[in-house]
Amino acid sequence: MSLANQGSYQFGDFHLNLDLRVLVRRGERVPLGSKAFDVLTFLVSRAGEIVTKPELFAAVWAESFVEEGALSQQIFTLRKALGDKADYIVTVPGQGYRFMGEVRRILPASAAGVVAGWDSSVGTW
Repeated sequence: MSLANQGSYQFGDFHLNLDLRVLVRRGERVPLGSKAFDVLTFLVSRAGEIVTKPELFAAVWAESFVEEGALSQQIFTLRKALGDKADYIVTVPGQGYRFMGEVRRILPASAAGVVAGWDSSVGTW
């Protein structure tokens, strides 16, 4: 996937750490599969914009052919993982998806140690 893999994003109670590939809510890790993480990262990086399905397929499944159901499944998984904040991901009928909510980008230099519970000296939670 061709995303900048450094730093992190903060939105609401969530912290999406690209370096560690983890989503954290209020200090607790939210389990996400690799593709769900990639879809969320792409949507968050383009917050407020309509992201078309072809753009998501190109970003997340660049080297593979997958059916539209694979994307729908990842969106379902993300909405479930976001819980009561599932409305962050809005379906735009006939076009794609839009990530709603205020997103703050945290630069790589300031991202070290931001994820609560992560002990970078030993690499464990």
